[in-house]
Parts: sequence; C-alpha cells; structure tokens
Amino acid sequence: MRPSLINKQEYSLVKINKKLFIVNLILIVAFFISQIAVTHVIGTKAQEVDNTRTSKGQLREENKFLEAEIAKLKSLSAIKDVADKYNLVEKNVTYLDAPNFDSVALN
Repeated sequence: MRPSLINKQEYSLVKINKKLFIVNLILIVAFFISQIAVTHVIGTKAQEVDNTRTSKGQLREENKFLEAEIAKLKSLSAIKDVADKYNLVEKNVTYLDAPNFDSVALN
C-alpha cells in the first residue's frame, strides 16, 4: 500500500475514535444527569411517604383513643349519669297486639 493511503486510513480512524469518544462522553454525562434527577425525585417522594406513614400512625392512635371514649360513654354508668342529670325515669311500657290497633301503650 501506498503511504498516503495508510495515513488517510489512520487519520480517518483517529477521527472516528474522537467522534466515538465524544458520543460516549455525552452519553455518560446524560446518564449521570438522569441518575441525579431520578434520585432527587425519589428522595422527595420518600419524604412524602414518611410523612404519610407518620400521620397514619397518629390517626390510628387518635382513632383508638376515640374508640375508648365511645366505649366509656356507652357504659351503663355513663348512661345512668345522663339519666340522673336530666331526671329521666325508666317506665314500664307493655305493647299489646290488637287486631284493630297497631299498638297500645299501657302505663
């Protein structure tokens, strides 16, 4: 082969190598930028998930407390306290079924 042809082939290979190097460099930089962006998004979402879990725990505790309050207010002593406070008296009511009447209340 002629020396000028070898020089041109080597020059063309060097040119191709430079282009490939630049393309690889651009791809690597794009990869790192995308990784930083993904990490940033995941980091903020993780904080939101942690906040939601914390509030979920607080709501569960509050729910348990309110359930205990409801159970306490449903207790017989609480009902008797309300009855005493408003002077409520228990009445004996007997309902009779009659063919002509829906219901009859007797004291």
